[in-house]
Amino acid sequence: MKYYIALFLFVVIFAYAKALLSQTEQIEAVQLCANQTGIAPKICVYKYVGLQDQQGNMNFEKIREQLKNDFFKYDTDSVVDTCSNVKGTTHEDNAYLATQCILKQIRKISNAQKANKN
Repeated sequence: MKYYIALFLFVVIFAYAKALLSQTEQIEAVQLCANQTGIAPKICVYKYVGLQDQQGNMNFEKIREQLKNDFFKYDTDSVVDTCSNVKGTTHEDNAYLATQCILKQIRKISNAQKANKN
């Protein structure tokens, strides 16, 4: 279940600036991806859009590029560099741990900026 939550959050991050899908549409998109590629739904989208290769390694350069191209307003290099050494034992772990690391860094930067405003 934690993988689906992380997948959902990561998909929202990359899709936010373009067009948000309803939760039902996102679930349908993940299932369609899995049906078309034969990859487990929890990692299908990562591989399908090139954020993870077939060996399960995260493509942090693609993540960096995507964050810079979308709505991301924080220091992309700092976030990605901090998370680029995160590695799990399975493809799913890699996707989950990378997502958690990126979200943690975003929260950390966001909280620091809010504290500086006060």
